[in-house]
Amino acid sequence: MTPKEKSDYMMEWYGITVGFDKTLSLIICKKVCNEILEEVIHLQEENEGVYGTRELFERHLYWEEVKQELEKL
Repeated sequence: MTPKEKSDYMMEWYGITVGFDKTLSLIICKKVCNEILEEVIHLQEENEGVYGTRELFERHLYWEEVKQELEKL
């Protein structure tokens, strides 16, 4: 799923499934992205120099892009 698709999916999920309006959905989606980014950063720090750091870096970039797509809404 592209970052754009993921941001749209998240907004739709919180809007339809949970029943939040667009403003509240956007706040929650950004919070979710920030939480995921914090966890990825923590894992990167723990695994510095260990195989798998590239994958964590890619996950970090992905969630940064999702967050940027949310910012455009």
